[in-house]
Amino acid sequence: MSSASKPLVCLLGLLLWLGGSPPAVQAQSAPPTNTPAFKLTTTRHELEGLGYYFRAVATEGTNQLAFIVPKGYFIRADEANRQLRAIERDDKCSITVRLFTAPTNAVDQATGTLKAEAFREVVLQRFTNSRILEEFTLTAR
Repeated sequence: MSSASKPLVCLLGLLLWLGGSPPAVQAQSAPPTNTPAFKLTTTRHELEGLGYYFRAVATEGTNQLAFIVPKGYFIRADEANRQLRAIERDDKCSITVRLFTAPTNAVDQATGTLKAEAFREVVLQRFTNSRILEEFTLTAR
């Protein structure tokens, strides 16, 4: 993996938590050995007149991340490392999404919202040569 793609992988990992409810994030503050089961399901969907696509859903406890599998890719789940890999069929490239335990200070106790600064710390500690150039908030329900 090139150094340029490492921040993207970390960003994708952070996005996994943004879709979860605050109580689920709090429950995941335990060490990785106590995390809920991690599983992956894929389903084939037909689009009338356009063909088909595959939808993948990664579930860990009450958190779910759903996405469309790019054409020409297949998905592998690595439960031990808590990650998903979309791999191009000719093995020319892959997209990796890793789930990680939320920091203990990740949730504002008064409002139940996630705190960006806690995740920013995680990214910068893990990728010491990285810089965060821009941030934005996107909520999914």
